[in-house]
Amino acid sequence: MLPDSRVKKTVAPRVPTLKKPSVLAEMRMGAVEPEGSYDTIRIEGQHAADAISDWTLTTFLDCSLENLTFETVLFDHAAITSTRFAGCGMVHSSFVNASICSSTFEHCRFGACDAWDCETRSVIFTGCRFGYLNLRGAKWHDVVFQDCVIDDFDAAHAVLGRIAFPGTTIHAINLQHAVADDVDLRGAELQEIHDVAGLRGTTMLVDQISQLAQSFAASLGIRLEEPEG
Repeated sequence: MLPDSRVKKTVAPRVPTLKKPSVLAEMRMGAVEPEGSYDTIRIEGQHAADAISDWTLTTFLDCSLENLTFETVLFDHAAITSTRFAGCGMVHSSFVNASICSSTFEHCRFGACDAWDCETRSVIFTGCRFGYLNLRGAKWHDVVFQDCVIDDFDAAHAVLGRIAFPGTTIHAINLQHAVADDVDLRGAELQEIHDVAGLRGTTMLVDQISQLAQSFAASLGIRLEEPEG
């Protein structure tokens, strides 16, 4: 075993501190258009009139989106910076090839969230619920999932750096062929792991590994049997 001075310590995420703009212009969510640019606006307490809200290629800077509900919302190729999402519900959301930076999501509910090839940096999710979180091929750095519930965390082929999950329950996690660095799983409650080899670069507690012995064995093709007699 290496001396303690040579053991690499897990680096915590660098998370944002949002400064709320002093004045936010009120806006109707129906006024948001694809490729639109929005700066210091608030959209609050509204339900999408259409089954699909197409916000593709939009730009949000210093905005606040509060208590909004969507059937399907498309943020594909969007640029979201210093923006707060709070109390939003999205049955299906797509952030494919989007860029999310220095933003927060508070008590939001996501059914299926497609964020493959999405680039994210310095983002906090607090008290959020995800049915299926698809991060395949995404690049996520400096992200915290605080007190969240994630049914299916699929980050196959993703690049993940400085990610933490304090107080978060993950029912199933897939990091197959992912590149992970300082991905801290110590605060998470994990129930099922697909492809143990994908955990390289993560940090876990010994107790977590013991509790997941059956999942580890299944992934490695090990047969577990009770002692005879």
